[in-house]
Amino acid sequence: MAENIGNIDDRLVGYWSSLEFSYGVMEATDVGFLADGRGWSAVYNAVGLCVTRFRWSCPEPGLLELRSEWLVEGDSVAQPGPPVFATTQPPEAWVEVTLHHYAFGREAPSPGAEPVPALLLQEHIDFAYVLAPGSREITPEDDPSHHVLPYAESASASASEPEPETER
Repeated sequence: MAENIGNIDDRLVGYWSSLEFSYGVMEATDVGFLADGRGWSAVYNAVGLCVTRFRWSCPEPGLLELRSEWLVEGDSVAQPGPPVFATTQPPEAWVEVTLHHYAFGREAPSPGAEPVPALLLQEHIDFAYVLAPGSREITPEDDPSHHVLPYAESASASASEPEPETER
């Protein structure tokens, strides 16, 4: 298991997306929380993609802490499904700690629609305040930046260990 500070709320583990709630919006946010305390967020639109790699924990119930480590930006491939890089800029270290109060509830994805299960955030993650649950079974390979910035093999690897590949 990767180094983690604080507790993990198992209900957060998995893939989350704002796409269902992005009615009339030009961009969306996807977030992946791995069970070992690693994760990523991806904000994207038809032409661009930006992935932030982080460590996450819950220092207290209903409070999510994200410790950003890396940022990868580039052009995206316009296709259905999760975002994919077409080209990337070199990864850069990105150190930032953010706190996000959260609750689980239901939210209507568009005006007049029936509410669906949702993660409700008081402080946004990459512009998203509401995320719909996706698959709970995710791996580091589901991170859109994993080809550019591979995850360390060792469970005890430090945050600074990933070796970015050269620009593609």
